[in-house]
Amino acid sequence: MRRAIAAALAAVCVLTLGGREIFAGDDLPGDKLPEPALQFAKEATRHLTEAEREWTKMAERLAKCQADFAVADRTDSDGFLRDEAGRLLTSAKKLLADRKQMSTDLDRFQVALNKAAENYREVAALYKSHADKAKSGEVKEDYRELAKAYERKATAAAERGRKIGMPSGTETKADVIDEGNLFLERLLEALTVGPMTQAERGAIAARLRKHGERCKALAEELRRSAETLLQDSDSPEFRRPAGASAKTVGSLDGASWSAPVTVAGAKCVTVIRFDKGGTCSQSTYAVGPNGKRQLVGFGSGSYRMDAGGTLSFYQAGMQVETGTATFLGKDQWSYRILNNVLESKLAGQQLLFTREP
Repeated sequence: MRRAIAAALAAVCVLTLGGREIFAGDDLPGDKLPEPALQFAKEATRHLTEAEREWTKMAERLAKCQADFAVADRTDSDGFLRDEAGRLLTSAKKLLADRKQMSTDLDRFQVALNKAAENYREVAALYKSHADKAKSGEVKEDYRELAKAYERKATAAAERGRKIGMPSGTETKADVIDEGNLFLERLLEALTVGPMTQAERGAIAARLRKHGERCKALAEELRRSAETLLQDSDSPEFRRPAGASAKTVGSLDGASWSAPVTVAGAKCVTVIRFDKGGTCSQSTYAVGPNGKRQLVGFGSGSYRMDAGGTLSFYQAGMQVETGTATFLGKDQWSYRILNNVLESKLAGQQLLFTREP
């Protein structure tokens, strides 16, 4: 196949709906001022919500960046090798920056959880005091149930704070990646001296793939750690059940996807349809002011996708293209070509596919 196709790795978050919590700032009867304990608890919850939103973004970013560590299997020029090394270096530096930020944010999150636990205990004590003053036995029980809810919140927040920490061994792995990045910087300098043979480029490309694999492994480990922080969240917006993964391979069967491409300098759109049984077809159209125009190319073949999102395409039993795919939403994913035996210049290209209506 001439152009790209892709698969799906989706971030899935199973949400459950909890009861409404009462905080200072809600409408209160009469002219009564909100209790300080409620005000402090509301502020603590706001800080936790902001932190959990940032952890969600971090987990999603670490999932998506893993596709950036794939190195195309192409060794026909020093220029391409230089481009791959530069791209990999940029992505690896971003990963190390995320790891460093994650370490700092963990300390802050632990402080926020411990503070929230203290504030929730104060709210529980407030409702216990209301229970002691109530004359009706049934109303006493109402207050006591409310106090239990905040005691539960306090215990949960404190327990989350105790479990916080960076995954074991990530600092050592980050040091190896940092040293590998220094090699990439020196490689980029070396590539300006003079041309290499194809065999030499092949050996260096293999080293780049090793570095990419190390980066991908660290990104995945950090992603899992970020998601673990969210699995016990009180907020249904962020909560993930134990064992949930941010990435699942979606089904391609019966769906059509389109992406803008350029053919001989002309703007076109390619449409891929995946059918049951592992077959697929591709149609490429010229693009005019009102959308698709005439058909300029058509092909068919078969495909196979592994659990890691690597997609391979075949024609007449021969593998013709391999790439990596990352799902960006329910109806969109990106695809990066690693190699194409029919047109080597396609290696390294990245396309954005959208579900066809």
